[in-house]
Order: sequence, then structure tokens, then C-alpha cells
Amino acid sequence: DFVNTSSPPIQKHVIAARITAENPDEGFKPTSGSIERVKFQSTRNVWGYFSVGANGGIHEFADSQFGHIFASGATREIARRHLVLALKSVEIRGKIRNPVEYLVELLETDAFKANEIHTGWLDGILREKSIAVPMNTPILVLAAVLFRSHTFVKEKHAELVAALAKGQLSTVLVKDLTGFKQTITYEGLKYDFNVSKAGPEVFVVDLNGQILLAKVREQPDGSLLSSFGGATRKIHGMEEPLGLRVICDGVTCLMPTIFDPSELRTDVTGKIVRFLQDDGTHLEAGTPYVEVEAMKMIMALKTGEAGAIAHARAPGSIISAGDLLASLTLSDPSKVAKIEPFEGTFSEVLNAVDEDETARDKCEAALDGYAAGPVDGLVKELSDDNVNVLVDDASALLLRYLAVEARYAGRPMDAVVRELVEANKDDLGAAITVAVAHGRLADRTKLVNGVLQELLRIYSNRRASGVEPAPMVLVSALAQLAALPGDAYGEVALLALRVSLVAAEEAPTPRTLDARLFNKAELTRGYALIELETGSAAATAFLGNKSDASPSKLTKPGRGGEPPVVFLFFTAATEAFQ
Repeated sequence: DFVNTSSPPIQKHVIAARITAENPDEGFKPTSGSIERVKFQSTRNVWGYFSVGANGGIHEFADSQFGHIFASGATREIARRHLVLALKSVEIRGKIRNPVEYLVELLETDAFKANEIHTGWLDGILREKSIAVPMNTPILVLAAVLFRSHTFVKEKHAELVAALAKGQLSTVLVKDLTGFKQTITYEGLKYDFNVSKAGPEVFVVDLNGQILLAKVREQPDGSLLSSFGGATRKIHGMEEPLGLRVICDGVTCLMPTIFDPSELRTDVTGKIVRFLQDDGTHLEAGTPYVEVEAMKMIMALKTGEAGAIAHARAPGSIISAGDLLASLTLSDPSKVAKIEPFEGTFSEVLNAVDEDETARDKCEAALDGYAAGPVDGLVKELSDDNVNVLVDDASALLLRYLAVEARYAGRPMDAVVRELVEANKDDLGAAITVAVAHGRLADRTKLVNGVLQELLRIYSNRRASGVEPAPMVLVSALAQLAALPGDAYGEVALLALRVSLVAAEEAPTPRTLDARLFNKAELTRGYALIELETGSAAATAFLGNKSDASPSKLTKPGRGGEPPVVFLFFTAATEAFQ
């Protein structure tokens, strides 16, 4: 007896959320495509299921719902809170869109909390567009440029690996790995960035003179863990026919590709049912022009500008997102909304700060071919109150420079490439690392010259600085630098020789020049003559790189039982010895 029997007391409230492949930004328009990842964990108060899993998908003619989540609680409010927390933990990645973020905003409205909802409530919200997922434009734009920059570097790196495997090396591709341009379009504005890499995981983005740093690390699932804007953020991105879809801080946003307003393209996958306007008909902006079927729904697509329509596809055609359906001969091209360049800055965005990064770390990044900052500033930062620590750091930096340039100095590029490929058959990435570093030879040489100048200052004032005798690792590095052949290394070689002489515990003994061994015409201004004993490391290294020269031009017997001596000639950089 339903009339006379009293209802049992309510002990639990349950709220259900349907998970669909629909785009809430476009009035819950159906979407279709593959699903890469579905992450959801049931708890004591929340239970759910999904009809598709990882590597599954939603067909364009299937029902759009593919998941259901139920949250329970002692009261309706407790159940609502449980559902909000559950939805915030859901992660769905793939080509489809989903309303999870929008559902969270609906559950947080005052009307839903007060249970003042009805069947027309959602229709009114959609009509008035009174609910929208909060967007932080600077954060989303930066997330987009970082995703595209990371993807760009990965693609260029893969091209270089393929080229090296064939014994080829493009200097253009090498330069693209450390500096390039990126453009992001969003909400009618175009953001032009100059992007460079300051380290293996550090990007430097320049927006209208504002320099922002961010650390980016790719995770096993393909997402990016990035530090910028004063926080660590997880970024997902996917290039689509209509632009870049990026997810950052749980917010999904489409960064559209710059498009031609005369082209009418579909943003759904499905089938053309019929055109609503005949070929050649003049239409106003916002006029429905075609009906398409997707996921058991018929929907009309509208024009964005005014003009005469021309059909590009036939009724019954199967279409995918981004396909051209028709074109417009614009009535007045001057009235078309234009994308303006963004000329401001992101004042509220903070740099990612890494307090553990030392001056030596920055110098090492610069020597590895990254844009770690102005060279002069790096050398100044390297200075240390303890000069012996500075000497150790300088020795390591000089060896880092030599590890690359010893391969290239005085050798043809083809021979170096063959050697790199042969030595790194199983890891061509290591060969690319060497090539990238050599690609910024000018900046790296400038940094090494600055380090050598600092060593020269220290050892020239040995007593005042309190520096200890030059360690063997430094002596060896200086000897190898002095032996580098070629004009590109002339100043480095001279400075290295000068430092090695000043750092020696005993000054070299002057020798008498045997004019018979040398052409007097060579001994003119513009040449630097350095005399070293053949037993020294610098002389030995030099002779080892001068096997094509006549020994009689380089050595002469010592007098009175003294060791033989070496005369080293350098040009174009004698100011290093002034």
C-alpha cells in the first residue's frame, strides 16, 4: 500500500555525473576520436565506471556518454563535495573533449548548492553563458609556448639523429635546437616569442623584451612537468586541425591556428546531412549554412563572416574536424576581425627560481651550447673569495671546452661527423650534444677567454691572491689549449700560453735566438715569439699538433747541456701578450 505505508528514513544521498565526449565551450557539441588515458580511482564514497579504456576511442556515430560517476554522502551537501573532489581527480586524455571541468563549476554554483534547479536550469545557463571555467591567460599562453617549444626541439633532435645516421649534419638544424621563434594565438591576440634553451631542461622565452625562465621535464606519460609562474604545473598538449589544445592546472583551452576567414571548416567529425543554403547565396555572419550528423545528433554550423557561399563538399560526405566544407567570397574584407599583436608583458608571472644553480653550473651550460646568459656576467659570477676554488672550477671549464674543440680544431667537418657517428653508434644523441656545443663556438670561446683572463690576474699577483701552485689538471688543460690550431683558437692559444708561463713556479730562461733557423722576415710586428723547453707539457702538446712542420723550424739544441727549446709563432692576437 504505497498510500498508507510510510517511506523509510533517508540514510544516504547520491549524485551522479555523466561523463560524455562533448565540448562544453561549444554548447556541448559532440566530439569523437581516440582516448589515450583514463585515470579514475573509486573510493568508499565515490564509485564510477568507464565503457572505454586507454587506447580506446569514441566513434563519430556512437553515443557520446562513456562514463558515469556516483558520489554518496549522509546529506546532499556531503555527496556534492565528494563528487567535486572526485571530478577534480579525473584525468582523461585524447582527441575528444569532455565536460569534467565544467561539471565542477556547475556543482559549485549557489543554485545547485541550494537545490534550486529544474529541467530548464542548464539550458538557461548555456543560453546566457553564465558559467565558464576560469582562464588565466598568461599561464595558459606560457604553457602553450612551452609545450610547442619542447615539441619543436624533440622533432629537430629526431631530424638530426636521422641525418647523423646517414653521415650528414645540418648546421641549420643544430642552431634550431638552441634558439627559435614561436607564435601563439589566443582571444584575438598574437603572442610572438623568441625562445632559447639555457640548459637541458631550461627554456628562456622573450616576450616584447620581458625575459621569463621555465624548467620543463617530460614525464613517462608524455605530459610535461614545468616550473614557471611561481609554481610547478603539469601540461598536456595536442595539436589538432584547428589549433593546439593545451591543458594546464586542470583547465583546457584551444589556441587556434591563424585561419582564413573566407574558409568554412568543421570542428566536428561526422557526416554532412544537407546544405541549408544554395551555391552563390549571400549570407550574413552567423547564418546556419549546413547540417551535420555526429553521435546521433543533427547540428547546424554557422558562418563567421558575411559573403557569398560556395560548397566544397557534397551532402553525405564523411568529414573530420578541420575539413573545408565551403568557402565565402567576403562582402567586405576590411570588416573582418583582425588578429592584433600583443604588445604588453605578463607582469604577474614570476620566473622559476633554482637557488641550487651555481655560477659554475651556468658556465657549464654555456659551454654545452646553451644560452645561459651574457658571457661577461657569467665570468664575474664565477669569481670566488677562495681563489683556489676558482682555479679548480676554471680547470674543469677549460677541459669541458677542450672535450669538444679538440675534435674540431684543424680538421674538416666531414671527418669530425664520421668520427662522432662511429664513436656513438648506439647513442647518436651524444654526438648531437657535441655538435650543438660547437655550433656556439664564438660564445664559448669568449667565455673561455674570460676564464683565462681571470686566471692571468690571479697568477700575476700570486702573493696577494694566495693562490697555490697550478695543479696538474690546469697545466694539462693550458697545454692543450695552447696547441689548438687555427685562427678561431688564436687568442685562446695565446692566453693559455701566457697563463701557463705566469703560473709556472719558475720563469722560463731566456734563450739566444739562432737566426739561421728562422726567416728574419717572419720576425716582424704582429708575431708573438714564445720560447719553451721541449720537456714542458705545452711544448710537447704543440709539437704533437705540428707534425706537418719541419722540426728544424721548431726546435734547436740547448747549449751547455741545457734542454732543447721550442719557438712558437702565432699571428693576429699578439695583444694577448701586451
